[in-house]
Formats: sequence, structure tokens, C-alpha cells
Amino acid sequence: MKKKISTCIYLMLISSLIYSQQNKRNNVWAVGYQPVVKFNFDNGLIIDTVTNAGVINPPFCLIKSSSSTISDTNGNLLFFSNGFVIYDSAGFAIQDGLYVNCPYGLVLTNYYGGASLFDQTSIILPKKGNTYYVFSTGMSDSVANNYINHVYTEFDVLNYSVVDMDSNAGMGKVVQKNVVLADKQHYVNCAMQAVKHSNGKDWWLVKADCINNRYQEFLVKEDSILGPYYQDIPINYQGDFCYF
Repeated sequence: MKKKISTCIYLMLISSLIYSQQNKRNNVWAVGYQPVVKFNFDNGLIIDTVTNAGVINPPFCLIKSSSSTISDTNGNLLFFSNGFVIYDSAGFAIQDGLYVNCPYGLVLTNYYGGASLFDQTSIILPKKGNTYYVFSTGMSDSVANNYINHVYTEFDVLNYSVVDMDSNAGMGKVVQKNVVLADKQHYVNCAMQAVKHSNGKDWWLVKADCINNRYQEFLVKEDSILGPYYQDIPINYQGDFCYF
């Protein structure tokens, strides 16, 4: 088990990039702030703005630092997230898509006006059929208050929501929200990584648990998530230098 997980970690970036390119899942990026801009990398670079008319709370599609996107296998944008809201391809919050990554309160999302200021707050993985996992790293209210008051910065909860893109006339709906995978954690950042399982179907989701000098690994399957499994990091954690 440890040998297989170790191999996944070392090949993670290359494997994820190759899989995304082959299936065009990472074909469109959403970045920017009033307006949000879409970068489409299919057959060259196409730049376009998100066509949000701004009638939903939050009043406009908002990305401050963090965004995650996913496209279909033809490279068409399905939806994206700014860390606390899941938006459809036009930039409107999808049905039940507000206040994701908030299993233990709304202090942090309200403080930042509905958008995460932290890099890679979420990562999106295919689930089954036309459904998708949105994994997120966040703060409970007590930890968020410590952050806002400059006591210390950490993230203590890993959670996920599920999006069904066959719902709501194909514009998507969150059918599960804020399901906790791990809480009472001491993560130093939001960063996550995913690598395709060797069976070609499942995924390994990896989260650095730097304070404890280890990785947490979750086996993400179509109908279940197993773990966490742990692998020690063979270096001492120093400051904020714990990344993939």
C-alpha cells in the first residue's frame, strides 16, 4: 500500500496533467474579478468574459484568488467554484450552490464577501455519470475568528459537495453539501492534489498534513470515499514550506 501511494505522490503532477489534457477536463480556466474571464485552451487560446447578469446573491460572479473548474470531455466548461460558491458556465450560482465549504459556520465566507482569498481552496473530480465531487478546505467559525483576529492561521476541516449536472435543465444542482471528511485538523494551507488510480477509474485525493509531517490520502470512488490513509513525510516541517 505505502509503495503504491508513494508512487502516486511522485507522479502526481505529471499524471494529473496528462489525464486532464487527454480528456479536456481542464480545458477552461476561470480567473479575474469583475469581470471573471474564461481562458479556453482548446485549439489555441480563446479569452472570453463570463456572461453573468448579476441577479443572484452574491450579486456578481466573484473570484478573488482561488478558482477551480471542470469541463466535459469535449472541453466545454461545466461549472466552477470560487471556494464558497459554485457557479454554472454563465457565472450564476447553481441551484443550492451558495455557502459550500461551510460545514461549521459562515464566518470566513462572510468576512471575504463570498469568495476565498486562499489559493486552491477547492478541487473538482468526476464522480459517476454527470455528477462531480467538489472537495474543499475551510475553517470552522472558531478557527476563522482566530484568523480574523490575527491569533493564528490554519484550516481545520476538509469537506466535499456533490454536483449533478443533469439537474436543473442541465445547469446543475448541488445534491450533497458540506460533507465532512476530516475535522479538527491543523492544515497550514488549502492545497490539495489528485492523481488517477492505476485502475483507470478511481482517484487518489492527497492533502498535506504538515504539522504532523505526513500526507493524508483518500481513495475517491464513484459511490464512496475511503480513508484517510497516512504516509509520513521524510522531512521536518519548517514554517510554511510544506507543499506537494
